[in-house]
Amino acid sequence: MIVLGPNVENYLSRFVYAFPLVPLPDGGNTPIQFVHEQDVAGVLVRLVETGQSGAFNVAGGEWLTFAEICRMAKRPTVSVPANWLRMALKALWRTGWRRVEAPDTVVDYLVHPWVVNTDRVTKELGDRMRYAGRDAARDLIRRSP
Repeated sequence: MIVLGPNVENYLSRFVYAFPLVPLPDGGNTPIQFVHEQDVAGVLVRLVETGQSGAFNVAGGEWLTFAEICRMAKRPTVSVPANWLRMALKALWRTGWRRVEAPDTVVDYLVHPWVVNTDRVTKELGDRMRYAGRDAARDLIRRSP
């Protein structure tokens, strides 16, 4: 899951601000779930407290798209065919250009849905996420340039 929030700093959070126009593969309308950093911390604490083990999917309940995040951040976007963006990122990655912080495989993450079932967290830890994915994105944007 993509963790967002006011204290998050990673290549995906910087991608929104890396270029004058944000290149979105095929329009950037693939559903993605985000989780707020405070919800991740809360789940980790509950796992330690309860002694639970195993894999737990942690995500805010709603889906957003990268295009929506760019609109929220008031960032201009340009739709680019996924294959074109993949080729451009591959070439730029190989040159070591600092603004490209991930290999071209990141395009696959942005064009294929990444949504998970969070029932285990709710059933076994007895808690729901406090923040929706939109809240996590909003908190990240408030902190960003």
